[in-house]
Amino acid sequence: MNDFRYKILKNSGINHYGKLTFHNNKEIETPVRWFGLSLIESKEFQLEIFKKAKIEAFLSNAFDLYYTDKKEKRKSLITDLQELKLCHKMDSGGFQLMKAGIKGTSNKFPLTPEMVLEKQLEIGCECGVQLDFPFGPKLTKIKKKKRLDQTIRNLEIVMKLINRNGVDFTILPVIHTVSDDHDLLNYGLEKIEGLLGGPPGLVGIGSLVPLVKSMEKNGIKSFLYALISLRKTLPDSCIHAFGIGGTMAYLAVLSGIDSYDSNGWIQKTAYGVIQLPGTSDRYLKKENHNRSYLIKERKLKHSKKVINEIAMFMNCSCEACHPYNPESWKEKDWKLKQQDFTGRSQEAKLLRGIHNVSLYQDELLKIREAIKNEQLVEFIKSRLENSIFYKYISFVEKLKEENIENLRKFKVSSRNY
Repeated sequence: MNDFRYKILKNSGINHYGKLTFHNNKEIETPVRWFGLSLIESKEFQLEIFKKAKIEAFLSNAFDLYYTDKKEKRKSLITDLQELKLCHKMDSGGFQLMKAGIKGTSNKFPLTPEMVLEKQLEIGCECGVQLDFPFGPKLTKIKKKKRLDQTIRNLEIVMKLINRNGVDFTILPVIHTVSDDHDLLNYGLEKIEGLLGGPPGLVGIGSLVPLVKSMEKNGIKSFLYALISLRKTLPDSCIHAFGIGGTMAYLAVLSGIDSYDSNGWIQKTAYGVIQLPGTSDRYLKKENHNRSYLIKERKLKHSKKVINEIAMFMNCSCEACHPYNPESWKEKDWKLKQQDFTGRSQEAKLLRGIHNVSLYQDELLKIREAIKNEQLVEFIKSRLENSIFYKYISFVEKLKEENIENLRKFKVSSRNY
């Protein structure tokens, strides 16, 4: 059966600090971040980063384990991570299957609900994502509904398999939504409730990334509206958002989600980017592309403060930064650290990876504390005060005040927001 327990330990409006207990009695606190595995970097590289960053949870992919992990390097890495007692969520690979369909190569990669569940049970993950059908670009509403129906049918297949075989396993049901289409959201939830016999205690929401990337046409507002609508509809459930990481995770948590995953740390590490609390991507020195790099005097857009980004980086005490963190650092110390963290060498990438993942994990712990102390809004404001996303905090706060009936009538394009 679909066996798990979700206990809300602190309810602060629509924001939860809680504990998720899986079918095998392994527990994890929420909000939680699941770190994706790299298809390129070595097992040893990733293992060292995850160990030193002290992560709690990681994400694998059934499609990858079937079709791209030819030498079973990811499978071996998963085994090592499981020995560290980390929680493991396995995605189905529905997104990869959709991309193959767009390219016309899906016949080369057969993937069924049965295959996905078989791989999840074989590996022994804590949480398995059902095989879903995300919304591709430029789909009509009719085609979106069709793909949503396919997702629900797959959930029915998986539930029957679990019950028929009498196994205890935690399945993550998935719905997809887009823009401010509350009808589509309600339709998916009603279908899931019909299968489960009531509201899902654990549910994932997908097809959000295109909204986040669509800065025009109210894409960010549509994304936040979808999350808040789902939270208002399911006030006691554990909600997972797919593919939401980086700065956007702050707004997603503020909008009520309890769980999220991202592979972003991999690309940022490879591209030479480092992260600072509440700061978008920064390079260690000025590059030819003229993107933002660390400076001593960064004026914040929404306050009169000036921050020293180099000092922030030098004062980091993660395992990668600790050797470069004397009690009183000087310019030569900064130059040495800048030199060691810069470049394409494996050593530099490893330092950046440990730093970035450590920061993401540490920020997650701070988010939990902020929820417990009912200081989440203040914390998010402190993190986004120099971000283009700061203006959306007031939008979220206004939506949080609305009841579900008013939200159903709400249109993202409204000038009132």
